[in-house]
Amino acid sequence: MGENEFNQNPLPDDSIASFFKTGEFGNLSEENKKIILDKLPDKRTGDGGWLGKLFGNKKENQAMNIAFAICVLLIIVGLILTALGKDFWNIILTGIMTTVGYIFGRGGKE
Repeated sequence: MGENEFNQNPLPDDSIASFFKTGEFGNLSEENKKIILDKLPDKRTGDGGWLGKLFGNKKENQAMNIAFAICVLLIIVGLILTALGKDFWNIILTGIMTTVGYIFGRGGKE
C-alpha cells in the first residue's frame, strides 16, 4: 500500500468519528482528506443499487412501485400483442386489475 492510498473497504462509523475527534484529520494532505470524505457512507442513497434507484429505497413504497412497474409492463405487452394481431387483453386486463387493486388496497392500511 502506497503512502497516499487507503484501504477501499468502508470504515465503521465509530472509527470515523474517533478519527475526527483526535484531530489527526487536519494533519492529512488534501488528497487524503478527499479520499476519506469520499468513503463516508451517504445516507441519502441507501444500499439499493440500481433496483433501489428504480423502485426506491423506502420499504413502505417498494411493493407499490414494483406493482406499478408490473402494471405498465403488462400494458406495453398488451399493446405489442395487439399490434401483432393477437388478442390477449382478457388475460392481461386480469393482471392489470389485480395489480391496481393491490396498489389501492395497500394505501388504506397502516
